[in-house]
Amino acid sequence: KLWISPGACSLGPHILFPEAGLDFETVRINAQKGFPAEYAHINPKKRVPILQLGDDIITEAPAIMTWIAQQVPEKHLLGKTSLDIVRMYEWFN
Repeated sequence: KLWISPGACSLGPHILFPEAGLDFETVRINAQKGFPAEYAHINPKKRVPILQLGDDIITEAPAIMTWIAQQVPEKHLLGKTSLDIVRMYEWFN
């Protein structure tokens, strides 16, 4: 499950999942006026994106996009060379 909120930085992972050709479920929450308290147990940081993989939770867009890219290494979603990958992390930050 990919937890997102309209207007948040969850857009990158939301775009990357289909590019990777991976199945995923989107859970939309409205965090525009603050992270809803009822979801704080999922991410104590109280922000999106959140990737829920069974009992495991991954937070932060760069970490989630890295996980997605690692599932399909043949697609080189973070780049083909070490420099390409470093440039992507520059962009993430």
